[in-house]
Amino acid sequence: MLAKWIKVRIKPELRQEFLDAIEVDALGSEQDEPGCARFNVLQDMEDENLYYFYEVYRDDDAVAAHRAAPHYAIWKA
Repeated sequence: MLAKWIKVRIKPELRQEFLDAIEVDALGSEQDEPGCARFNVLQDMEDENLYYFYEVYRDDDAVAAHRAAPHYAIWKA
């Protein structure tokens, strides 16, 4: 298993756009990717513009599949 802890700071004026995109990516990852065991999105309690992603994949090939998925393209854009 491969776990990733990703820290993302967002621009306050783009909060809703961020939330919409990351929801598509997180749900798509867990529902459509057999190699994705977990994709959690957490908001910092002290800084509402700081988010963390906790992602768990079977292996490097699963990470590559995640980055090639249509829902990842929405997040990347």
